[in-house]
Amino acid sequence: MPASSNSSPDAGNDKYYVYNGGTLTQSGFLYASPVSSTGQTFTKTLTLSPAEVANNKVTLVVQDDTAVLEAKVELNYCCCECEFPI
Repeated sequence: MPASSNSSPDAGNDKYYVYNGGTLTQSGFLYASPVSSTGQTFTKTLTLSPAEVANNKVTLVVQDDTAVLEAKVELNYCCCECEFPI
């Protein structure tokens, strides 16, 4: 569906939710400034804290009028000794 505004009943009001082990860690609107037409694609980049990826149990939920074509997790870290498998 088109995304016309954060308060409209179309894709503009769609949100994303990130859970770790069943606990909500962040959420927000998918469209920063909702004005898009049907079928338009875009990339949404989320920055997750170490706590949000702890235990390797991350769940991404996207609200109803938006289709997810690909979800990719990319871990970037520096100068640490990680105690969990990557």
